[in-house]
Amino acid sequence: MLRFSRQDRLIRQSDFQSVFAARPSKLAHHYLLVLSRPNGMSHARLGVNIAKRHVRRAVDRNKVKRILRESFRHHREALLERDFVVILRASCSSFDKKALREDINHLWQPFIHSSQSV
Repeated sequence: MLRFSRQDRLIRQSDFQSVFAARPSKLAHHYLLVLSRPNGMSHARLGVNIAKRHVRRAVDRNKVKRILRESFRHHREALLERDFVVILRASCSSFDKKALREDINHLWQPFIHSSQSV
């Protein structure tokens, strides 16, 4: 099932802070940064951080979030027992959905390979 339920999200500020404070694994590609840490649960969780200064219009910020969540849903089964925070690092004024999908899919790969080798 490809739902993005409440249990799949980082919701509270303390959830986000635990990822930032725990010396997370970091991967960056173009304008995305992914922080990750083990969460001790049986499933992965996702948090998204997009600053208004990088994407001015709320409609565009929501599109970016939707694309990131969709990609996470498709890779969720392979991304076990980790919390992820995806941060948009730079302005993407020339918003390109295809490039964003390629970037985030590229960033999931090392986490997928590391979970398969365990």
